[in-house]
Amino acid sequence: MTLNPSQRTAELLDDISQLLHLTDTELAALLCVSGSQLESLREHQPSASQLERLSTIWLTVHELICNIRPEHLGEVVRRPATAFNGRSLLEVMAEDPAEAYEKVERVVSGDGAFTY
Repeated sequence: MTLNPSQRTAELLDDISQLLHLTDTELAALLCVSGSQLESLREHQPSASQLERLSTIWLTVHELICNIRPEHLGEVVRRPATAFNGRSLLEVMAEDPAEAYEKVERVVSGDGAFTY
C-alpha cells in the first residue's frame, strides 16, 4: 500500500506527537500554526515551508529517539536546559527548528551535554 503525501504527513504529525507526548495544542505551537491549521496539515499536503519545518523537527526527534529512552522524551523536551540558554527544547524547536537540530546533534555527538 502506498500512502499519498497527506497521509504521510498525518502519520508524521502523529508520530511526533506520540513520541514527544504532545497535545494537539502543543503540536500546533511547535509547528507555529493554529489548531484548525494543524487539522488542515493532517488532511492536505503541506506547503514547502511547512514541509521543511516539519522535516527539520522530525530530524531532531529522530536524533532524540536514538539517544534517549522513549518514555523520557516528553519530560526531556519540556525541561529548561543550559544547552538551550535556559529554554526548553520545545521552545527552541518552535522558534528555530534548524537551531534546535544543530544543538541536539552537537549534544548527542559528544560536543555538549544536556544540563538541567
